[in-house]
Amino acid sequence: MLVRLIYASTATENVGMTEFKVILQQSQVNNNRRDLTGVLAFNSKIFLQGLEGSREEVNELYTRLLRDTRHHTVAVLEYAEIEEREWAQWSMGFAAPSADNRALFLKYSGQSVFNPYAMGGVAVKKLLGELAGKSITMSVPTSLAAPVPSAITPMAPRTPPPPLRPSVPVSSVIPARPPVAASPVPPTTAGAPTAPGLLDRLLNR
Repeated sequence: MLVRLIYASTATENVGMTEFKVILQQSQVNNNRRDLTGVLAFNSKIFLQGLEGSREEVNELYTRLLRDTRHHTVAVLEYAEIEEREWAQWSMGFAAPSADNRALFLKYSGQSVFNPYAMGGVAVKKLLGELAGKSITMSVPTSLAAPVPSAITPMAPRTPPPPLRPSVPVSSVIPARPPVAASPVPPTTAGAPTAPGLLDRLLNR
């Protein structure tokens, strides 16, 4: 029998985003092994988690969650038998509430802040569904992963390409032309008159 459990809890003071990364990674591994699926939202203070799976596995996990010292004030917001999974594609997704979701919080509760304790079971289930749909990636958030390299990375010096060499020798493409001998021009003396016979020979007369 499939069931869905949605609960809220408050993180202890020593649990920050780094510890949340560990919790999320552990949940992804353990839940996948137990065929549990779900979504986990966290705003650095309050956890909101939806779990789906067999009744035995969900109940056992909830019992362990009650003993987890990393959170307190655990409250069940919904527990119901279901015919199909809502979040079957995720072993444990991540949906981060943000300022952009203010309208979404107002849609399902009486205030614009993330406070699942003040919400009913049907509303909180719809909220989780929309948070999951708004998430770009349902995995460990990028801000919690290893630092992303700078977008401006020094480029390695470029090696100049080798000079182009024609595949066919130039001499075989362009035949050599014999040099043309220049016609001899008799030297003239600057300012000296030109003889008529010499001018006629130059003009081929």
